[in-house]
Amino acid sequence: MGSKLNKIKEAFSKDKRLCERLTLPAAMRYASVPDPAGAGAPEWSEITQLENLGGGGLGFCADAALPKGQKLTVELMLPCDPDPFVFTAEVVHVEDGQGPDRDRFFYGVRIMDLQTGSRKMFEQFITDGIIDKYIDDGGGFKDIGD
Repeated sequence: MGSKLNKIKEAFSKDKRLCERLTLPAAMRYASVPDPAGAGAPEWSEITQLENLGGGGLGFCADAALPKGQKLTVELMLPCDPDPFVFTAEVVHVEDGQGPDRDRFFYGVRIMDLQTGSRKMFEQFITDGIIDKYIDDGGGFKDIGD
């Protein structure tokens, strides 16, 4: 059993993020945070599926070019709640698409603010995802491979 726990620890230590990222069934859309002097309603993106999700941020693909440091308002739609979580995020990672996806970009964003009640539900959703990924129905570790 110790070797499986070591595999989990190794998987976590290879990633620079503070929280593990999971592939979970969730969708989102975003809008650029308007300049305080700006006028008008925000322009929302199309709804897109998340690439990954963690306690500190999320990853997604989009056609629009966003600069690193861009502040976004994000609506995150989780299957556990009929209402989306709305929070501010900052683009911290940008990757250009490759091959047939060269017109798409991959973004990593850091969650900046999420209200306490929403944060608890969000963290519970992620915790449930981690448990489902690593723990079997009998309470033991799943074989996660190499």
